[in-house]
Amino acid sequence: MKLSILSAFAVALTLALAPVRAEDDPGTTAAVLKAFAGAATYSHRSGFSDSIPDLFLAYDQAGVPVAGAALRSFKTYEVVTSLVVVRKEGATYTITDAAIPDIAKVKDAKKQEKVLSAIQGSAGHVVRSGDGKWVKVDAVSGATRYQQRIYASFDMMAKKIVEQIEANPAWERLPLPAAGKE
Repeated sequence: MKLSILSAFAVALTLALAPVRAEDDPGTTAAVLKAFAGAATYSHRSGFSDSIPDLFLAYDQAGVPVAGAALRSFKTYEVVTSLVVVRKEGATYTITDAAIPDIAKVKDAKKQEKVLSAIQGSAGHVVRSGDGKWVKVDAVSGATRYQQRIYASFDMMAKKIVEQIEANPAWERLPLPAAGKE
């Protein structure tokens, strides 16, 4: 009996933590493409890694990566999906957008506010300075453990985005849809 209860729990936990993929939510993909405004083309790698199921790159007219975005599911008060967009300006990499598209999964309004307050400080954060130094996306003093998880997730996602921008992988490139036609 114990084994079947544990097995059922393991299956339920696996399903709850299953990564959200971009193709499962067209609105999330549209948000990524909107964040890539001004780019000429983009690429998308579904199944990028176990921890980051979707990674996108945006390219300029010359085919040079200028931005990237990552999607990742993780547990705050509920299992939610985080979206981080990083842009390259010269040698500096900055988070230009950070969001939790499915914030409605967190039912309690006060908890939602705590999650959203953690996100607000992320946009504009330099993750790698012009001299090549990494700047950690870090929790502020007084952050709850759930907010700390958000910062840790954003930090990991931003680093992977920067690594892929610099690696410039040979992924299939697609034209960026015209505004309003995602």
